[in-house]
Amino acid sequence: MSFIQHGGSQVRGYINGLRRGENLAGKSFGKLTVISEAPSQRCGSDGRLKMFWNCRCECGKFCVVRGENMRVGKIVSCGCTKGPRKKHGMSHSPEILAYRSMLVRCTKPGDKNYANYGGRGITVCGRWLGPEGFVNFYADMGPRPSPQHTIDRINTNGNYCPENCRWADWKTQQRNRRNNHLIEFRGETRCLAEWCETLNISRSAFHKGVNRGMTPAEYFEKRVQG
Repeated sequence: MSFIQHGGSQVRGYINGLRRGENLAGKSFGKLTVISEAPSQRCGSDGRLKMFWNCRCECGKFCVVRGENMRVGKIVSCGCTKGPRKKHGMSHSPEILAYRSMLVRCTKPGDKNYANYGGRGITVCGRWLGPEGFVNFYADMGPRPSPQHTIDRINTNGNYCPENCRWADWKTQQRNRRNNHLIEFRGETRCLAEWCETLNISRSAFHKGVNRGMTPAEYFEKRVQG
C-alpha cells in the first residue's frame, strides 16, 4: 500500500474515500462530467485533505466539486438543478471566502471597509449576485493561483465584474492603488515603485534627487544617462 504525507504523519493512500491517484476524469455524476483533478483542499470540521475535481455541467457551466460529494449523489450539477441538492461543494474554499468578503464590503454599511467600496459606489455585477452568484464568480475567475493572491479590480474606480477583476498578489495590488504616485517618463506612465524597480533606483536616492530641485523625469534621465 502506498503512503502520502499528511499533516506531518504517514497515512494510507486514500483521501476522502478515494484511493489516491484514482482518476475520475471522464466519469459522469448526474449532470456533471469530470474533466480533470483540481488541487486538493483541507475542509470540513476534521480539516483533512479532500480531493476536488474540475467538472462541466450539462448546462455548459464549469465548477469544482469535492469527489465524495459526487460519488454519494450529494452534488449532481453546478447548481442549476433546483431543489435541496443545489450546492457547489466549496463552502470552505479560499475562493468563496474571497467572494463573501467582496459582497460584504460592497453591500454592508456596517463593515469596516464599506466606506472604501460600497460607500464610494463600487458594486458587484448582477452575474455574481443571487443563488448562483458564486458559481458564476468561480466560472469567470477560476481557482485562486496561490495563498498570496486576492481579488483585484484593474480599474480601482470600477465595479466588481469579470472584465475588471483578476487574481493578483500583494505586490501587483500595491501598484494598482488609487493613491499611487504616477510619473511619466519617456512617454510611459508608471507608479514610483515600478520606475524604481525598472531603473534599479532606490526610493531614498530618488527622493534625494528630487529634493535637490530636479523633476522626477529629469532625475530618471540623469540616472539613465549615467
